[in-house]
Amino acid sequence: MLATILLFALRKAMACRYDGAPNLDYSFPKDFGMESEPFSFRSGKWLLRGERVLPKGEPKALVVFFHGLGAGHTAYTQEICALAKQGYLVYAYDNTGCMTSEGATAGFLSQSLLDQKAFFDYLDQQENVRDLPRYAIGHSWGGFTAFGALFPEYRVEKAVSISGFLSVESIAVESVPALEKFEGILKKALRKGYGKYGNADAVELIKNSSARVLFVGGENDPKVKKTVSYDILEKNFAGNERVELLLVPSAMHQPYWTLEAQAYYHKIKTERHIFDLGFDNGFVVDYKKLNEDEPKVLERIFAFLAS
Repeated sequence: MLATILLFALRKAMACRYDGAPNLDYSFPKDFGMESEPFSFRSGKWLLRGERVLPKGEPKALVVFFHGLGAGHTAYTQEICALAKQGYLVYAYDNTGCMTSEGATAGFLSQSLLDQKAFFDYLDQQENVRDLPRYAIGHSWGGFTAFGALFPEYRVEKAVSISGFLSVESIAVESVPALEKFEGILKKALRKGYGKYGNADAVELIKNSSARVLFVGGENDPKVKKTVSYDILEKNFAGNERVELLLVPSAMHQPYWTLEAQAYYHKIKTERHIFDLGFDNGFVVDYKKLNEDEPKVLERIFAFLAS
């Protein structure tokens, strides 16, 4: 009974759609000179939509990119296109209740793993790409989802988690410390609502997988703190040749951006209220400054995928 009540409360906490920031313009592959094709699949009763970005020539491998909470895959178009320019066929879609996909709400954080299962079921039916090597990459919520791609049945060989939390349970307790008292009930609630996906834990997934993993974290990340992500992975996998860890000095939750871009993002979020109704309509967003990727981080990710 308590588990049912807690599950209801968890879902209620995310009982809305996540359609991005209405005051921001999102880019598309054509803006970066890349071609793309739409695709869709069903996750439960909802139709999820996305696009695959095509490389120039035959693809080296297939990369699936998982987005973070708040928007959808178009919030990462620049990074997705950078991967495609490296020769990868990149699939990216919006989770349930996000951006272009159907769904009255996003459900709860574990929903991304149900959507992921539906995606890989769809991918297994695509004969023209079914035999390509599979890699996964994601940021924040998507970083957690990238860990979820390590379930053996998905046949993912390499996974990159950028600022990803290690489990839904851990980020829930970190966000609401009072939940620690109900840890057992929380585990039961997540299992009740999402089966094995509700209790998915990155440490166990890595241990039970043969895939290689790269974790990229920001030293000063306020959302997925170093103590509950990087430090735990370092403790469990130091010296493990399959696991690489990159801690970006002074970076926050978007370590793939330059420090200047991260500071600009924080400024327009807190001072210009770009994400809420108090937006300063006279303010013009400098998208070049906002979307400035950190070359060293991208190069490390590219090198990992290519090795």
